[in-house]
Amino acid sequence: VVRKRFGKGEVISVNTYLWYGYKQAGNDANRFAEMLIGRYSLRDVGVEGALRVRVSEREDARFAFVFNYTDTEQTGRLVGLGFDEDVTVAPHDVLVIKKEK
Repeated sequence: VVRKRFGKGEVISVNTYLWYGYKQAGNDANRFAEMLIGRYSLRDVGVEGALRVRVSEREDARFAFVFNYTDTEQTGRLVGLGFDEDVTVAPHDVLVIKKEK
């Protein structure tokens, strides 16, 4: 479990193979993943290397949550939905990037 504070909020990530299973099968076994995608307006954005990213939107901003599930620091380029930057994330951590709309 990874917990990261950002401004007045926080992100709690429970690292499982939920997203891998959703991408592979996308069936009834993954209704929980589908609920999260719908409820939090999650979108895919491209990032290089071993990093994984999800984007959540609100009326005035987008937030990219860049996850590193590996045992070493990872660097990659985040591209899409207004994001275009290099990112570095510590081992087993999450980086939150905010973009105003």
